Amino acid sequence: MKLGTLIALAGCKSKETVVLASPWGRQPVPAGINSSIGPAQVGGGGTLRQSETVKVYGINRYVDAADSRVMHERHAVYRLEQQPAWVTRSPRNQSQMILGPIIGLRKPEYAPEPLPGETSREILQARRGIQEANDGMKDLRESQEKLTSSVEAIAKSTAEAERKLTAVVSVLNERVKHLEGDASSPEQPQVKTNETGENDVVVRSPNP
Repeated sequence: MKLGTLIALAGCKSKETVVLASPWGRQPVPAGINSSIGPAQVGGGGTLRQSETVKVYGINRYVDAADSRVMHERHAVYRLEQQPAWVTRSPRNQSQMILGPIIGLRKPEYAPEPLPGETSREILQARRGIQEANDGMKDLRESQEKLTSSVEAIAKSTAEAERKLTAVVSVLNERVKHLEGDASSPEQPQVKTNETGENDVVVRSPNP
């Protein structure tokens, strides 16, 4: 009866996937066997996905912690150490940046040969661009020349106006001096009035 009970308990224990170590110090001993189970790595060099990692541990005989009448035989325990996941960080002790394939970039040496007529089309476009640039520079020079001529014309007209204004000021100064000289003379000219018909005639006597 006891033997049957022991066999039944041993069969139940063999179905468990995780085995607890006994409290008497018997620890699982790694067998050093690593096995990768799961889908293959995706991406060049496995830099996009990391697959799952399963380790196998060899367990020696030990007495069941719940029932000291039961002893477990030596067996293997499989433990999932790493779940499959995306690679988002660099490996330890490495300062390199993670950079996968970039769609749309290509090396210039891998560029295909230009199609017939494509080179001549590019040459014509380049010549057209050069011609447009030359026309723009020509228009700019013409605008600068017009601006320079306008400035020269304005300077000439300003100089002519200053010359005329100076002449007018000189005439006015002479007139003021003449009037001041006439006002400062001691004797005033004698004025005689003769009536001849309807018109009045003013006669000034000569100065002695």
